[in-house]
Amino acid sequence: MQPGLVSVVVPVYNGEAFVTQAVDSVLAQTYAPWELILVDDGSSDRSGELCQSLAERHPGVRCLRQENQGPAAARNTGLSLCRGEFVAFLDCDDAWLPQKLARQMPLFTDPAVGLVYSSLFLRQGDRLVDKTPSKVFHHGRCFAEILKYNFIPNSTVVVRRTLLEQAGPFDQRRELVGTEDKLMWLKIARLAEIACVREPLMIYNYQGQGVSSNQQAMLTGELLCLQEIAGLYPPATPPERSQLRAAYAAVYRHYAHNFFTLGDMRSARRCYGLSMAHGDWSPRNLLYSAASLLPAGLIRAARSLKAKAGQR
Repeated sequence: MQPGLVSVVVPVYNGEAFVTQAVDSVLAQTYAPWELILVDDGSSDRSGELCQSLAERHPGVRCLRQENQGPAAARNTGLSLCRGEFVAFLDCDDAWLPQKLARQMPLFTDPAVGLVYSSLFLRQGDRLVDKTPSKVFHHGRCFAEILKYNFIPNSTVVVRRTLLEQAGPFDQRRELVGTEDKLMWLKIARLAEIACVREPLMIYNYQGQGVSSNQQAMLTGELLCLQEIAGLYPPATPPERSQLRAAYAAVYRHYAHNFFTLGDMRSARRCYGLSMAHGDWSPRNLLYSAASLLPAGLIRAARSLKAKAGQR
């Protein structure tokens, strides 16, 4: 394990449109030393060829190919090859700003800090939207906060490799796709403190809201994540049981709002009801739960009026 070395793990799946940009953003880092490990997870496009070409052109870049097993398996493969004291994750369709690692690494001088994340820019077409003003940042021992909502963007994370070894590999079950990172951050949060850099250090390429079926799969993953973490760390005190109950309420509320936005009112009503059953009787939950019973045409008209009012 090389002290100070950051091993950057990039899982790649059908990412030919973005992977070169992701690699270039690592090459442009003002921090050194680093190594870059590209794991082509059975891509059917030209991603594998691009990864091989990038590795041949840049000495700090390595690549390998495996049969498609999902992003968690690709990250685990990359982790098995890491030589650094620290590990950073970067999805192949994201990119870092040049000062990303240089801004994060000094926070590890505090031995209590095990993971550092940052804010991000959201790319929408040709625009970069700074998510910092609206973002709520948590730091320190924040297990309960992560339990309710995963506020740690995967592509901003740098973590001590020893903690990843203690936490064990990413869970590779397909049902957890989209929440396997949350499960890992929860395990890390039980072992160490979390720190953050509040400025945007990563660019996330927004590709649109998922359809209702994808939301259902993600909800299933979130619930499985909560079940798994409750099995690993059974809530033994009233505050811990309250934290878990609040986490279930928050997850159901989040997906209720998503279903409502997508027009899937049946799923929205179900999730609002389950959120309230877990204790969230907030005015917003009550209002949207009631609104989900209205005719679809009336809801569309209300949205149109709201949008017009916002343009004035």
